[in-house]
Amino acid sequence: MGKTKKFASISRRLILYIVLCSSLITLILSGFQLYHEYQADITALDRVYERIAKVHLQTISATLWSTDTTRMKTVIEGLSNYAGVTHVAVLEVDEVLVSVGTYSETDTISRSFPLKYKHRGEELEIGRLRVTIDLGAIYRRLLERAMVILAGNAIKTALVVVFMLLVFHAIVTRHLRNISGYIGDIKLGESIEPLKLLRKKSAVTPSTNLI
Repeated sequence: MGKTKKFASISRRLILYIVLCSSLITLILSGFQLYHEYQADITALDRVYERIAKVHLQTISATLWSTDTTRMKTVIEGLSNYAGVTHVAVLEVDEVLVSVGTYSETDTISRSFPLKYKHRGEELEIGRLRVTIDLGAIYRRLLERAMVILAGNAIKTALVVVFMLLVFHAIVTRHLRNISGYIGDIKLGESIEPLKLLRKKSAVTPSTNLI
């Protein structure tokens, strides 16, 4: 009974070590993967800002110079359709002239672009365009992704633990139990039968399983 408990304790420790090592590796790999995805999302946001700067700034500057607020609002409404954009505003001397969406400073990232217009050979800064993008959507997506990754890795870890235990039992544990029982039954002064372990015979070893 004591020997059975001893081997059960060894099995429990083996399970614990495998689970701890697998969990640590899982957390490290999951963290690296999530960080990589976060960086990819931030890069995608930078592309949105770059596209706005290259495509729309000149048009918005022209509408601001001509004080065509109707056309200006139409343009910035188009900007609000970009992925993640929650608020777009045209500012003139720190005063919001036209805006679309809801502005928030929580879990958002904002970037301002100078609105410039050439007049009589001189480039004038006539206002600023402020574009705010929601980071909360990125955080929520990463959280959902983290749950999926951790759940998937947990299942993989459980399968690896079961597989390793089966392999360890087939190769090591059952033989250790037989050896321990054999040694425990030895009595001084009595003849000793050779220990036999049930193993598959190998083609390169003698056809005997005596130890």
